[in-house]
Amino acid sequence: MTEPLRQAYLLAASAIADDPRVRRMGDGLAARGIRVTAIGLEGGRSGNPEWQVIESPLPKPPVVIPRPGPLGLIERGTAWLLSLPLWIAGAILSAAGSARGAVLLQIRHRAVVAARPFSGLVRAVSRRFSEAALPAEERLMHRFWRMKPDAAAIREAVLKLEGPALWIANDWPMLPIAAEAAATKGGIVVYDSHELALEEFAERPEWRKFVRPVVAHVEAKYIREARVISSVSPGITAHLGATYRVPATHLTLRNAPGYQATDQRPASDPVRLLYHGLVSPGRGLEALIESAASWAPGYTLTIRGPASPPDYREQLAALAGRLGVTGRVSFEGPVPMTSLVAAARPFDIGLMALPGHSAHNRFALPNKLFEYMMAGLALAVTDLEEMIALLEDTGAGFSLGDGSASAITASLNALTREDVDRMRAAALEGAKRYNWDTEAAPVIDAYLAAWQLHYR
Repeated sequence: MTEPLRQAYLLAASAIADDPRVRRMGDGLAARGIRVTAIGLEGGRSGNPEWQVIESPLPKPPVVIPRPGPLGLIERGTAWLLSLPLWIAGAILSAAGSARGAVLLQIRHRAVVAARPFSGLVRAVSRRFSEAALPAEERLMHRFWRMKPDAAAIREAVLKLEGPALWIANDWPMLPIAAEAAATKGGIVVYDSHELALEEFAERPEWRKFVRPVVAHVEAKYIREARVISSVSPGITAHLGATYRVPATHLTLRNAPGYQATDQRPASDPVRLLYHGLVSPGRGLEALIESAASWAPGYTLTIRGPASPPDYREQLAALAGRLGVTGRVSFEGPVPMTSLVAAARPFDIGLMALPGHSAHNRFALPNKLFEYMMAGLALAVTDLEEMIALLEDTGAGFSLGDGSASAITASLNALTREDVDRMRAAALEGAKRYNWDTEAAPVIDAYLAAWQLHYR
């Protein structure tokens, strides 16, 4: 007799309340009568879903405990040797004054504080030598857990859970945790890739050198445990299939919201442009602001969302000030994830001027595109493979060329209000096809089929 699927665990190194993809999958599984629990990180701004969420505390810097043995002696000896001048100064000062005990105490404290960076340097060097002595596979996994303390925090929470269950690994850092849980507690692993992991930050030389080998090892090793593999775009789905050749069901699950009806209306005057999402470098926001100085009359831009790094929004505002476009460009903080579509409805065009500097960006199909469509906004995107394919399929938007300021200006200045209204109507029609209800159903069906095959 087939064991029915009774519970599913969603593992994600994110604040579940603010993670639209994880929340939607949890809602979809719960609607099928499955008990859902998500294990993520604390710090969400939106309200939690109706099913259970376990929030792991954000990892804190480790407490430095003196290492035993010869390496520990080297660390402590180096620290004390480097702090020796302060000890000598303390002795001189204490001999010269009456408050001998207080001065000594103060100098000792300063000596220890001054020595900490040097001790940490020695610790880092000794750790590097210790890692180098490990076999290659063990060395990479050792580096993974050191690089991903958030994954270690989630693993600690997962160890307390009971199986069997459907273990859903959201992105590559969750794969080792899901695989371990399925092996020890029972159930099956499925993998949902939110990014093209092997190329995510390929434009950064240090990432390619130090991080990519870890990503490649972890994904290659543990993706073989997955019974179903899904991703956010057809390009990433094809990449995963060709790269790893895992005999699993491969599906595309676009990051679209659940269907919400939106009334059609004429474009605003002025036409309102919106970028919503993470306000961070690498998203073409500087080019958008630079282009604003050359726009024809009748456009305004709002940039809305959480900033990373925290002062990045201020940097963009300063750029707008230097260019004299503060009357056209405004900035707003984030809105709850559950309100993104409603908050976008007053706007007319949704922007994603993503640079084309990597295969990751070429295959990107960001959730904001589908949120814009659901809200009835025309899409404005750079000439990247998956985003252009969406425009060709729906007629819901136009190209910003290579995303340079001049290309953005040329595209916007060539638009008519009739163009905007036509594309906005096409976006609303496209949202009837591209929404979570239509996208998620075959993926959840595949989960259930894989479970039945495993337990038949």
